[in-house]
Formats: sequence, structure tokens, C-alpha cells
Amino acid sequence: MIAETIRSRLDWIWRRRPHLGRAIEAAAAPATRAVGKGVAVGLELMPRRSTALPRHPDTARQRSRRQRRAASLLAVVLLLVAGGIGALAYRDYAAQRVGGDYTLAIIAVENDLSSARRSADRKPPDVDAARDRLTHAQAKLDEAARSPIADQAKIAALRDELAKIDDDITGVVVDLARLLPGAKPAAIVGNLNGLYVADPGVGRLWRIFGDPAQTGVVLAQGARDVGVPRLVATFGDAVYALDDQQHLWRAQGDKVADVTPDAAADTWKSVASFSVFAANLYVLDAASGQVWKHESSDGIDFDRNRVQGYLETAVAPNAAASLAVDGDVWIVTTTGEVIRYRRLTTSFMATRVDFTARWTEPVRPAAIQAIDVQRSIYFLDAQGKKVIQMGRDGREVARFNLPTTLPAPSGFYVSEGGRAIYTLHGSKIVVTELTAR
Repeated sequence: MIAETIRSRLDWIWRRRPHLGRAIEAAAAPATRAVGKGVAVGLELMPRRSTALPRHPDTARQRSRRQRRAASLLAVVLLLVAGGIGALAYRDYAAQRVGGDYTLAIIAVENDLSSARRSADRKPPDVDAARDRLTHAQAKLDEAARSPIADQAKIAALRDELAKIDDDITGVVVDLARLLPGAKPAAIVGNLNGLYVADPGVGRLWRIFGDPAQTGVVLAQGARDVGVPRLVATFGDAVYALDDQQHLWRAQGDKVADVTPDAAADTWKSVASFSVFAANLYVLDAASGQVWKHESSDGIDFDRNRVQGYLETAVAPNAAASLAVDGDVWIVTTTGEVIRYRRLTTSFMATRVDFTARWTEPVRPAAIQAIDVQRSIYFLDAQGKKVIQMGRDGREVARFNLPTTLPAPSGFYVSEGGRAIYTLHGSKIVVTELTAR
């Protein structure tokens, strides 16, 4: 029964299939037209290949030319690659070489400095050997400083060490520029309390004392209305300094006083040098060529009597350079002439007396030191960098060479008791042994 029912329904569907196909065809007709038009438009918009032109067949010559061109291009590429590799290798080699050269230079400097230090520490010091090592070290240090990989901090430290060794073998007592940049001392004297240095560069009157050397400030520009200390002298334990305002200051212990004579403003025009002897003040005025004497009983009150021109015959104007008083008055002129004055018992003024300096070789003294308790007088030849010892009869006793590696000296002081010559070179105070002759 069921099978018959199914079969009858399938037959009914089969009899109506033509009508079903026509219905589908009628429904699909619009879509078919649209698809056809779209395909046609797409085909029109597609890029078309150009018409292939007839090609000539490759010949053996053309193929050979292409192969040679390709080989040349490959060779150029290989050459460029090889050049780049070579450049990189050379740069690496050069960098290693620069580093090696710098390291070797630093090692050489350190070895030279060690050798120089050993030579300097010998008893007595081997100055020549130490100087040779320092010269070599300086050359190597300059070479190392030019290296592109130089460690500037290391270079600076080595330079400081080299300078210290050089100062030691040169006899530098102290470098004032290390204490106060700009230091430029111009005058030096000494007594039992140490050395006293007038320093116009930084406006100080320094005291140097002790071993090792210590420094202190006696006067400073601006304190107590002090100007710039230019000149310095001693009398006993007291120290006198003349500043750029023509004021005379006296320091003893912790006391500082202005002891400028009242007559100074009228008589002191251009002070070249001064000295205190037997409590009296002697001022060498370059402009007038006169030595002005201010008498005192205590080295403080220089207005006890009227100021007097002490030289019977004054030096030519602007010719006097240095003054020393040891009972006699000694003057050195700008041309190196040594003039001696002496006060006779019947006169209140000093008269020029004959004096001839018998130099063993030509010199041009710029300054003189004559102290009554010392056996000799001393001259500084700044240009020749020498100190000459002379008897008061004019006979030359000895010459002492000063360091040639330093600037010309600007001042000096000789301590016979300490067997030492102290000189000023730039910012440095240098000691040279005063050997017995």
C-alpha cells in the first residue's frame, strides 16, 4: 500500500517536468544577460599583450658579449667587496696600532719618571741623569698627548709628577702659583723668622718658613687699607713693605701698622728700592736720583727729624735701580754701574767714594745685597742668571749659576748662615747652595 502511494506521487512530478524547466529558465534569464555583459566589459578592460615582434635569433657573438658584460660586472662587485673588507681590516689594524703606540708611550714616560726620581733621591742628587730622563719623558708625554685615544686625566697627572720632580732637582722651595694663581713675586728678603716675599701679582706679602716649606700671609691687599705690596725690607724681627700707594707698612708678630713718613707724599716720586738700617729709613727715588733719609729711634716714628736728601751728589734721574745700606750706601744703576757712598764724620750727607768692581768676566748686575753682618756683598745678574759674591774691596770672590731652565730672576736674597741663595723665577722661589770659596 505504501509503495503504491509513493510511486503514484513520483509519476505525477515526472509528468510536470517540462513546465518546471521553463519556469527556471524564465527566472534565470535576467541574471544570464547581466553576467554576460559583465564578462564582456571585463574582457575589454583587461590589459592586452603587445604584438610580439619577430626576433632575430641570438648569435654566438651576442651571447659572448653578454657573458663578458656579466663577468665584468661580477668582477667590479667582487673588487668593491674586497676593498670594503680591506678598509675594515686596515681600520682595525690602525686602531690597534694607535692603542699600542699610546700604551708604549705611557709606559716609557712612567719608566723615565721612576728613573728620574731615583736619580734625584741620591745623595748627592744626580741632577744631569735626572734631567736627561725628564727630557725624554717630556718628549714621550707630548707624543702620548697627541694620540686620539689619550686619557687627558692621565696625561695631566703625569705632567704634574714630571713638574714636581723637575722642581725638586731645580731646587724649588715653593711655587706660589700653586697656592694662588697669578702669583708673581718681585722682591725677597729674609731674617731669622724665614723669608718674606712681596708679590704684586696677587697683592700679598708672603712668609715662607720651616722644612718642609710652609707659607703664610703677612699682608694682603685690601686688608687694613693695604695696597699692592711691591718692595720689602727687614730690620731685626720687623718686616717693612711698601705698597703701590706709597704707604710703608710695618709688621712684627701679629701687629701691623702704617708707618709712612709725613714727608713721603712730597719727596717720594718713584720709589725704586728702600732699606732700613739702624732704625733709619732710606728710600731710593728713581725720578730724582736721590736717597731720602728718614731718621727714627725705634723703626716706627720716621718723622723725628726733617727728611733730608742723603746723597751729596744725586744719581742721574731714572738711572738708579737698586739700593743697599750697610753703613755705606750702595746703588746699582740700570746700566749695571755700582756706586758707593759714605758719610764722612764732618758731614750730614753721604759722599761718593771710589769703588771699582773687579769682575772676572763681564756682567750686568741688576740688584745688590749688602748687610752689615755679612762678610761679602752680592750682586744679581738677571740676564746672565748668576749671583756674584764680592768683597767690599771690589774683588770678585765667586759666581753661582742659577737654574737655566727657569725664567730670569726678578729678585734674590743670600743667607750666609744658611749657605743658601734664594731667587725668584716667575712664581717659584728657588734655592741654590752657597758653597764656600
